[in-house]
Amino acid sequence: SPMTLLRKSEQIRLVFSGDVDSSSVVASINGSMSGTVAGLWAWTDSIYVFTPNGYRPGETLALSVDAKDIHLNEMERVVAAFQVRPKETPPSLVSRMPASGESNVHTGAHITMTFSDDVIPDSTTVRLTGEGGRIISPTRSWANSALTLVNGGSLFRPGETMTVTVSAGDSYANRADYSWSFTTRPETDPP
Repeated sequence: SPMTLLRKSEQIRLVFSGDVDSSSVVASINGSMSGTVAGLWAWTDSIYVFTPNGYRPGETLALSVDAKDIHLNEMERVVAAFQVRPKETPPSLVSRMPASGESNVHTGAHITMTFSDDVIPDSTTVRLTGEGGRIISPTRSWANSALTLVNGGSLFRPGETMTVTVSAGDSYANRADYSWSFTTRPETDPP
């Protein structure tokens, strides 16, 4: 299974049963590049929280925890691995057509949006709504980092305000949300 991805300043929380002897807990985090990871351990009820000074991007972290219960019995050693995200910047929306606020858009127009190269199509969702929250489901077509919502007929009504809502993701679980609206022309066949 894939490792949990951490942000460079994300806390690690260890949840113990109520019978742990908190004074017996020995926890350490070692980075594949930086060695022992500096930070602060603190108790909040039965949760032992590690707040790092900062992890190195792209680094693999190894967590090791030893503890005893209140009867001085050794608890099973816990070992876990985490991956620090190599980057934390989500995909950006580079361009969109129709543009935000555009009016007189043809009712048969396609919607095209281009993202930064790090976008992952399977991690990107799009919702297209018309007047009154009417959900519109055009065919989606990806070409590299460009997504076209194909309008196979006249999916849009004349004079309708359309809203596009996008949640774009990358391979490191970084996300960015975008939303914009445009309005179709009031008639399908202008004079």
